[in-house]
Amino acid sequence: MMRKLFLCCFAIAFLCSCAQEVQKEKIPFTFTPERKLMSIPVTIQGVAGNFLFDTGAHIIELDTTFAERIAPYDSILDQFSTYNKGAFDGFSKFSINVYKGLLKVGIGNHCFEQKYFCVGDYCKGLILPEFDGLFGLEGFIDSPYVWELNFEKNYINITAADSFHLDGDFLTLPLKWDKGKTFTTLPITIRIKQGVEVKSEKDFLIDTGSITDVLFIHDTEESQKLDTQKDSAYWLPERHFWDAEMTVCNRVKLDAARVYVYDMSYTGAFKGILGLNFLKRFNVCFDLKNNQLYLKPIKTFERITQGKKPWGKFSSSQKNGKDIIDRICDYKENPAIKAGFQVGDEIISINGKLNSEYSEEDWEKLSGEEIWNYVVKRDGKLLNLTLHRNLDKQIED
Repeated sequence: MMRKLFLCCFAIAFLCSCAQEVQKEKIPFTFTPERKLMSIPVTIQGVAGNFLFDTGAHIIELDTTFAERIAPYDSILDQFSTYNKGAFDGFSKFSINVYKGLLKVGIGNHCFEQKYFCVGDYCKGLILPEFDGLFGLEGFIDSPYVWELNFEKNYINITAADSFHLDGDFLTLPLKWDKGKTFTTLPITIRIKQGVEVKSEKDFLIDTGSITDVLFIHDTEESQKLDTQKDSAYWLPERHFWDAEMTVCNRVKLDAARVYVYDMSYTGAFKGILGLNFLKRFNVCFDLKNNQLYLKPIKTFERITQGKKPWGKFSSSQKNGKDIIDRICDYKENPAIKAGFQVGDEIISINGKLNSEYSEEDWEKLSGEEIWNYVVKRDGKLLNLTLHRNLDKQIED
């Protein structure tokens, strides 16, 4: 009798310890208050940090201020290369140094060694003051693990691939890697409210660092077909979008989704992006051993937004030290068209001040004003143009 009681107690204690061990493997993530980006706790060389979980990033990317906390780097062999970052996202370019060596990386109860890592001014260049760096999956290629992103309860679970099981109905897609970025081939059908249907089956960048649903790069076949209805799009800086229905793999229907087109030319490896507002409709599993992506549809979904923004007007860029309008959003009610702006206009001042004279506080105050009085130069002549910004027409983005 005592032996049976002992065995029973032992079994209960063993099961409880296993349950506690499983619970410990659930690494919580949060969304930052303003930009709603995924934040995870990571230790580098034993130093705790707060990292952006970004599957669109290269390996481990450390902000220079955090890198100083772990310097000198152990086991560094050499500086491998240098490149510039920030061009695609519209942020200012800044230099990144890539190092070849070994970093000890801890996440939850798991410890890994990274052979390469980057150091750069991410906080300043990408405007990420809340993060110590970026955490991608490229450094874990061919590892024996599955990384599960559970968006129902907001945790990451790292499981040995040989013991991983995903219950219920899920989609299985190929997982690909190119220059440190994570891709999948996704069959998708998109129908916007204006009646246009777009079918696509291309490689999409899986990017947890972007809040988009589905985005196509400018001048792709898909973006050209969507742009037959560009007058009805919501136009925002560097991108525009439509409300849409999406069907994934001819099986899963996503209502109240958005399809974006990126307005600027881009010559990179990818022509489309799957962002957080797409991924959050699933529990997402990256099988790094078998190079498979699993998407299990979930019932709960809350759209990530980064605040309300005025939609429509124009975009400008710096050319030879001048602020030049390079695109005017082409829809019927665009206030910039009504005000008389033209592509090629050089912006001299806004409300009596040069762009360079505005501080961040000035821009924040200006953003709440309905009327902006511009001075622009066109064909050598100065013109006064008044932009009525229609602040009552704002869109959550």
